[in-house]
Amino acid sequence: MRPYRDAVKDAAVRCGFLPVCMEHFGAHHRSIIDVCIDEVKKCDVVVIISAYMYGMLYMQVDHPEYTGLSITEIEYREAIKNGLRVLVFLPSDSYKTTDLMVDKGPSAEKLEQFKAMLKQSHTPDYFDSVDDLAGKVRDALDNERRQIEDSGSATLPVKIQPPAPSPVVTPDLADRVKRVFLMRLLPNTDYPMAKVAHEFDVAGIRAKDLGFVSFRELLDAFDESEGGFIHFSLDPQGRHGAMVRLVGSSMPEDNSSNGSGASDESDACPKPYTAAAASLAVYRGHACPAELQAYLDKSFLEFCYVLPRCKESVSEICSPGENWEARLDQAWLSARKTGVFREYDGKVMFPIGLKFAGSQQRVVEVALVPSRQGLPFTAVYTWETKVEDSASTEDAVPGKVRRSVTDDLYDSFDFADSGLGGTMSRLASLAMDEPWSFTARGNFGRPYPILENYLGVTYSRLLKEDSAHKTNRITISNDNQYLVFNTGLVTAELDNIYALFGAPLAGGKRPFMDYCVEGQGQCGKLLVRYFSEMPEAASYIETLDDVVLDTHKEIKIDSPHILRDNINRLPFGLLDEAAKDDIAAQRILQDIKVARNIDKRPLWKQLAQRLAQGTAGYMRMDEKLKEAVNKSRKRARWNYKTAVPMYYPKGDKVDLLLPLCLVDPHKVDAALIVEKVESGNYMGHTILPPRKAYMDARIVCRPDNDWLDPWSGDQVDGDE
Repeated sequence: MRPYRDAVKDAAVRCGFLPVCMEHFGAHHRSIIDVCIDEVKKCDVVVIISAYMYGMLYMQVDHPEYTGLSITEIEYREAIKNGLRVLVFLPSDSYKTTDLMVDKGPSAEKLEQFKAMLKQSHTPDYFDSVDDLAGKVRDALDNERRQIEDSGSATLPVKIQPPAPSPVVTPDLADRVKRVFLMRLLPNTDYPMAKVAHEFDVAGIRAKDLGFVSFRELLDAFDESEGGFIHFSLDPQGRHGAMVRLVGSSMPEDNSSNGSGASDESDACPKPYTAAAASLAVYRGHACPAELQAYLDKSFLEFCYVLPRCKESVSEICSPGENWEARLDQAWLSARKTGVFREYDGKVMFPIGLKFAGSQQRVVEVALVPSRQGLPFTAVYTWETKVEDSASTEDAVPGKVRRSVTDDLYDSFDFADSGLGGTMSRLASLAMDEPWSFTARGNFGRPYPILENYLGVTYSRLLKEDSAHKTNRITISNDNQYLVFNTGLVTAELDNIYALFGAPLAGGKRPFMDYCVEGQGQCGKLLVRYFSEMPEAASYIETLDDVVLDTHKEIKIDSPHILRDNINRLPFGLLDEAAKDDIAAQRILQDIKVARNIDKRPLWKQLAQRLAQGTAGYMRMDEKLKEAVNKSRKRARWNYKTAVPMYYPKGDKVDLLLPLCLVDPHKVDAALIVEKVESGNYMGHTILPPRKAYMDARIVCRPDNDWLDPWSGDQVDGDE
């Protein structure tokens, strides 16, 4: 039920409520029932989702009246006892489940009794998917919020809490408030009041205990009109009510210790290496992952174990008199203040220093993984990422950075603190089920890399189509309040999914609202209300040649470019075979297998020189390559679906992908890109590793073939 709970929490925040969930309680000296009962009493609305499992039973003696009941039913009974409003949501008859999700025996009987009680006492709504539940909960909570606003709360049959006393802003409380804004919220970004309250709760200042009025009075003490550092406004979309912004020009300074005694006032400014990393394409579209946000108020070594080899690498970049502990603490402080993080290959990374190799500048990063050492995370190694056209060692800002596929989205839209990645779970749950990551479990910190790439390239293609053909693929409402585009994805019922954005903010960007289906849910109804025609999806296929390989034509391949210039994309099995008679090549290959990616680049060049044209190793690889291409052509003749269309964003064109079995005749380990040229023949320009091939093919459509699968091929150990 985790996706369903997440959908309800998201709906609550969007409607201006602060979700209260058991996973937020943390460790407590009191019993779970006492904590749950106290938290329920503080709520205004209780949402019950009851599917096919009754839940954990309470078997202690301190509350004998509740012995043998589930935690959910106990919370429900407490809500009724305290006069709270209860909204009930149950699965519909068409809801699909598995035997693993269905209680049996006594628990099943208790579940049926509980559902019968809910149906008798309330009017439930029924859902058949995560998206359906999210929309219905959002509509119900939005209705509750409007009633409260219209009625002033006094006439509602809701439990009215006595007003909390106005908070006294002591110097200690003022310092804690400043730290929450400085450490957990980005400057010059509008946040709903519910989001701010949640960050205060996480930091130990219980906004729920104060109540909305007293919490607002607490924040008023820091209003910019009073010489403070926050600004209040109203949400122009009317979805969140009051909005809070940390004003960058009057941002408070953080003079607190970072936990190691190494902090001073200079630590409040981003470090040069943080500024350099923030400009890199690989950092665009990322923010601090949710897994790390619980540790934003801690020093680095409080939550992360550092492997010995990582300590050595960090020590190498330390300034005179600086130790590795202080460097990691200062880098962590700089990264968390600026949100400069990224995810790669299941690891979370942030910058810790700069290096120079001749005139070439490199950002040094530390890589974190979930820990097995007793602390939540482990720092496993450092990594170096090249910064192109460096200006100087002082400014540490690159003069030229390759654009990321998601840059056009970020140039046009504001995804708030969650970033584009934070919206992906919503889109994935709404769309027809398919793999959006390269492992069945997803990727740590970035669970939908294929989907992020897809949406970024799709939007860029829509921009190009509108510019070149004067189409209206990106549509703005007549009053300029909304913008919509077709994502190209569909639901399980084959309904188009659209991305909806609000009115332009001060900087010109439009805020992300939701992914939606026409006529369904609050945003889906806005589509019907404000757009007479819905925009079409991006178009890629123009002729039959874009999707079908003419197997009667020749395929000419650029062997030197594939085998020499892109040697890092070849599978190790092929390289081992090529180097079997060359001791020097074997040694280079072994060094590549154990080296870090940043250190592999000169080694790849050395290997290409050893296996140059004319050598026995090169000839063996060339023979294998031509044999694989010939076999792939025969395979396409037998099944036309073998050739898969792919979109090349840089060239804005569609080519075909063919499978290559370079080592095992039954295992695809690379894909050949072929282009139909003026003569009608085909040119095989280069090869791609399986993962990259799948991402490029998925832009056009979901691959329907027997060889291109994101979960089947291993990534080649080339450069990142």
